[in-house]
Amino acid sequence: MLNDRLDECVATLDRERMAIEIIFRLRENGDDYLFWVSVHGADGQGLDPDNPLDQAHIDQAKRTKERGWTEAEPQLLLLPGPVRDAVLSWALRDHQPT
Repeated sequence: MLNDRLDECVATLDRERMAIEIIFRLRENGDDYLFWVSVHGADGQGLDPDNPLDQAHIDQAKRTKERGWTEAEPQLLLLPGPVRDAVLSWALRDHQPT
């Protein structure tokens, strides 16, 4: 669903302060597992249930998240220096709402 609505997804990134969002799919023994990896600023807004894309995202998560799912705390970000600087400066910048 998110792949089909890629432009809408990208449009939400600034509000969420999402610098990087990657979803991996693992197919194992006939089951599919999705792993979400993101780098975002601490003051980003979460999903907005009034936004149709975000509501679809919330609905999908309710159908697919494993019980006991939780967020892990990032411990390491390996990126080449210029990429790391650009990503972190964007995610951690002073945000001026528009």
